[in-house]
Amino acid sequence: MPVCKKCQNLFPPTKVIDGKRRNLRKRSYCLECSPFNSRNRKILENYGDDNTKKCPMCDQFKPNLEFYQCTNKISCYCKTCSRIESRLRQLKFKKECTDYKGGCCCECKEDSLVALDFHHLDPEAKEFSISDVRFYKMNDDIKKELDKCILLCSNCHRKEHGKQFMALLHLI
Repeated sequence: MPVCKKCQNLFPPTKVIDGKRRNLRKRSYCLECSPFNSRNRKILENYGDDNTKKCPMCDQFKPNLEFYQCTNKISCYCKTCSRIESRLRQLKFKKECTDYKGGCCCECKEDSLVALDFHHLDPEAKEFSISDVRFYKMNDDIKKELDKCILLCSNCHRKEHGKQFMALLHLI
């Protein structure tokens, strides 16, 4: 006899439903947990008891409070996995942008992805900041904005802004 994945109860391999004998041997859930023709298998597999949900990325059941709420539904990934996924997308996008600009600092040749910044040569021509882009895909608008920038490591970037600040104070 088959065993229900949700309630762990045994259920009969065949049963008469709507006047027809139905084969239930391949079912994962009993008729109480998943009524016939309800098509709710995905829901049953991704939700535990009333207050938990399974995150497909970490493959763990977590309380519903561990998932972001989007208007009237719960997000697919738990908050931790959502943050990781978002950070990975950001790093992938930054890698594309830095590769487009040569992949290393123009001054000192630093090539660590996390240390590289985009410095606008003319702040007046700046339409948007590359770090604020939420597309995560390279397109012509982003390439146009990258063409207005040079790639500097964070240390050289600070030095460059320091030179500009000192020039404003007429201390050079």
